[in-house]
Amino acid sequence: MINPTPLPVLLEQLTTELKAAALWQAHRPTEDKLLSREPFAIDTLHPHEWLQWIFLPRMWQLLEAKQPLPRGFLLTPYFVEAWKAQSGYQPLIEVLMEIDRVAQQC
Repeated sequence: MINPTPLPVLLEQLTTELKAAALWQAHRPTEDKLLSREPFAIDTLHPHEWLQWIFLPRMWQLLEAKQPLPRGFLLTPYFVEAWKAQSGYQPLIEVLMEIDRVAQQC
């Protein structure tokens, strides 16, 4: 079995791909948008905003604190559906697929 790419490397790749797709934002959304209780903050954030402002910071926080990572989550199905009309987002989807693989093994 091939060892999966370490999660920190994948998080860096995700950041790089968000920037390459011109989805990285310079300004944080308002706090009320970040406090959504819906999965992926679907009611207040765009998919890329959720990745940048909720998912990435939370994963880095867990890694830096050496806390257990969430297990068994799947990001890819949501993002494939959300971005189905965006042909240029395949590199992002591929990184998310790798993150999902790592999450299944945590």
